[in-house]
Amino acid sequence: MRFLLLPVVTVVSLAACGSARNIDPKAEADAPAVIDTRPKPAAPGPNATAASPNKGVIPDEPLKRTMTVGQGYALVTATMVNHDAVMLSQLYDPDATLTVPDSTFTPRNAVVRELIGMAQSKSLSEFQRTSLGTRIVDDSTLADSGSYLMVLKRSAKDSVIERGTYAAQWRARKDVTQWVILRDQITPAKGAGAKKGRR
Repeated sequence: MRFLLLPVVTVVSLAACGSARNIDPKAEADAPAVIDTRPKPAAPGPNATAASPNKGVIPDEPLKRTMTVGQGYALVTATMVNHDAVMLSQLYDPDATLTVPDSTFTPRNAVVRELIGMAQSKSLSEFQRTSLGTRIVDDSTLADSGSYLMVLKRSAKDSVIERGTYAAQWRARKDVTQWVILRDQITPAKGAGAKKGRR
C-alpha cells in the first residue's frame, strides 16, 4: 500500500510546483514588493513649445527688425513727397489708424488722404524717422517708436525743420517687402519749426 501512495504524492507535488508559475494577482505576497520611485519625465502640456527656432515671421535680430521698418518708412516718405496715393496705400493695413495731435484717421483711405495732404500743405521734402527701440507684440506684430525730423521747404533759399516723436505698429509677413503699418502716431515737439538755411 505504501508503494502505491508514493507515486500519488509525487504527482501531487509536481502539480503544485507547476501551478506556482501561474501567479494569482489577488494572492498575498510572500516577499516585499519592489516599487520604482524614480521620477518619470512629465508629458508635454498643451502650451509646451519645442526647442526649435522661432516660427514667427519677425526677425530674431533687432538690427534686422530696425532695417526692415526703416525701409518701410523710407517708402512712406518717398510716396508722400511724390504725392503717390496708390503706392502709399500699399504700405498701410486696410484698417490702419493715423493719429496726429488734433485728429485720428481710419481706415487706410483716410490715412493716405491725410498724409498726402500733410505733405502738400507743408511742402514736405524729407521725413526721417530714427527708431529708438522695437518690441515684439506677438509672432506677427511689431511695435516701434522713436524720433522724427521733417524738412519743410518754404522757398528755394530756406526750409523749416519740424521735430517730434512717432509710435508705429507693424504687421509682419514672411516677405519683408510686404510689411504694412497698422497704427501710426506722429507728435510734433513743442515749438517745432525753426528755420534753417538752404539744404
